[in-house]
Amino acid sequence: NFAESFGRTPGQPENNVKVRLAAALARPAYRSTLLESLQAVPSLSLVTNGQNLTNLHTSPQNLGRDSEYPASLEFLPVNDAAPGFQIDAGVRSRSRQSNAPQHPKQSFQIFFRGSYGASRLNYPLFEDSPAESFDSLVLLAGDHLNQTPDDIAEGKAHHIRSQWLANSQIAASGLGIHGRFVHLYLNGQYWGLYDLVENPDEDFMETYLGGKDEDWFVADRHGPAQGKPQAQAETLNYLFTTLAFASQFEGSVVSANHLSEVFATAATYLDPTQFADFVILNAYARTLGWPLNNWTAAVRVQDLPGRGKIFVGEEYFTGNAAADSPAIANNVIRQLFDARMQNPDFRVLFADRLNAHLTGDGALTDAAAQERWQALSQVVDQAILAEFARWGSEEQSLAAGRVINPEASSLMDGRAETLMDIARHEGYYPAIDPPRFDRESGIVDSGTLLKMRLPPGECRGCVIFYTTDGTDPRLPVTGGVIPTAQPYTKPVPLNDTTRIRARVWQPESPEGGPVWSALHQASFTSVPRESTLRITEIMYNPAGGDDYEYVELQNVGNRALNMAKISLDDGVRFTFPPNAPLLPPGETVVLVSNAAGFARRYPDVPIGGQYEGHLSNKGETIVVKDADGKSLLAVQFDDENGWPVSADGRGDSLTLLNVSGDPGQPKNWRASESINGNPGVGPEMCRNNLPCE
Repeated sequence: NFAESFGRTPGQPENNVKVRLAAALARPAYRSTLLESLQAVPSLSLVTNGQNLTNLHTSPQNLGRDSEYPASLEFLPVNDAAPGFQIDAGVRSRSRQSNAPQHPKQSFQIFFRGSYGASRLNYPLFEDSPAESFDSLVLLAGDHLNQTPDDIAEGKAHHIRSQWLANSQIAASGLGIHGRFVHLYLNGQYWGLYDLVENPDEDFMETYLGGKDEDWFVADRHGPAQGKPQAQAETLNYLFTTLAFASQFEGSVVSANHLSEVFATAATYLDPTQFADFVILNAYARTLGWPLNNWTAAVRVQDLPGRGKIFVGEEYFTGNAAADSPAIANNVIRQLFDARMQNPDFRVLFADRLNAHLTGDGALTDAAAQERWQALSQVVDQAILAEFARWGSEEQSLAAGRVINPEASSLMDGRAETLMDIARHEGYYPAIDPPRFDRESGIVDSGTLLKMRLPPGECRGCVIFYTTDGTDPRLPVTGGVIPTAQPYTKPVPLNDTTRIRARVWQPESPEGGPVWSALHQASFTSVPRESTLRITEIMYNPAGGDDYEYVELQNVGNRALNMAKISLDDGVRFTFPPNAPLLPPGETVVLVSNAAGFARRYPDVPIGGQYEGHLSNKGETIVVKDADGKSLLAVQFDDENGWPVSADGRGDSLTLLNVSGDPGQPKNWRASESINGNPGVGPEMCRNNLPCE
């Protein structure tokens, strides 16, 4: 049968699987946890004709529509915590491998088409993703088959690394490929732990970036995904086909010059900020010994250059030692990067993004990278036992629980500093550091003075230039000083909502000529010293329509607040009447879009008033003003760029985490734990003005 043909060792799969299972079950600790392992993550059952499975595994390099086979797909959540689904679909191989007997655990692509049944899967598969409708998905098999227990302990588990990369790209750029772990069953037989992920195709781009799927041109390291008839797409087809086969054109000077022009032109199609983030993540991964050769690029053919996106792909372990790995691979990405670095504005931008991600609370600081790693490890730690009982050796099965070993995340200790040192050495980061602030983003008392200082060390002739309107002190193209920038000579008073952006400028650097540091920026919301009013919950895109919108205000102080003539402005408009009651300490008041609609959904929640207008589903600014019209606080929320995306039409609200933190920072907000939010309650405050667990 199928299993007898395609186990780990051809001809003897069942015996090998039984040996591994017996080894695990012989140990009481593993016997008691194997069933728990199978229930640690959802299960996905794929059923098709046995010959179809044989074809998928004997010819995994056949990836076209003619190698797609009808199948039934059933998703079974853990402990029936949520409804699952069953849908008929098509399945193809994704592995591109011809040595199936040595790699029986293949990756698959799933397609939903009208010819099988429903043309789309409508189901909220991924947390923190607005996508709830899919025309395809990908099942990544991982690369566990040749790993030793030491590999597991050192964090070389492909499942974790691949999804860590995708999650890190989301954290850095606000956009990336979502995934979740499942146990896969093929025709009823357990086939291991898989990473079920979004397919970064045209439909994915339409979902996250707008337009229609036919508007998007998508390519990966193998070339364009499909041709487009438009003239612009013909250019893109040529460029990205050339990139895919660039290594075959090496040799002559003419070819080298031509390729250089192709790389330079292709690079201009990519969003420079998002591309810089991608390269930095690429470089960070390579300092860990990860090759990161897979990528997907997408360009909307009607767009002007400079808006295309690039995404990390699945990551394969090759055994490269971290210490021996260059920061940026000498591959297509390196060539695109080198072409971009010819532009002085991109060089400055790249330094800005290095500083943003590798310092402070950046996405690739040691703490942030390790936290992201541990979050994935905690999901996989228990589920991986079944994977190794199915595919690994006896040693691997018994060592599976070590995947969450602290040694894995300790690989990231000091990686941010290491990468920054490499960037300086390679000339990607200026010799002078950004200016220092005596405080970072957050809520401050009105009139608070922000102090800045030059970085430590000698900096001859250095001056700090800053702006308070969110513009860059450096002029693009010329590299001069923007007219609205001011030289720092004394502390800067913070009034209203202020976004400070500052750089150090050295008129004559040791390398010759003027140089700018990377950018240091912070946002401050200033409130009168006596103000303890906060926006603590926002339902801006409720399930069911705008009638259920609301904004919750809370008095987080220990004295009652006079709410008379307090107003909401900008996004929506409302003014409390002159006889408005005092707001007691800890109490909330809820302002709504439609009183009748709100009362139907939340019959027990008092309504403080009905505002004019509606909150934008794309995000906007809500300003609270005092009786004299002066700003008390402001919140500028978004539906992307790191903000909880499940609040964008999926039934969750935005809930404030830290009443003393910066309300303009997405990390200070989370999606509500309750569907439809929890208006009128407010976060219960414990020590240090933090919500109680």
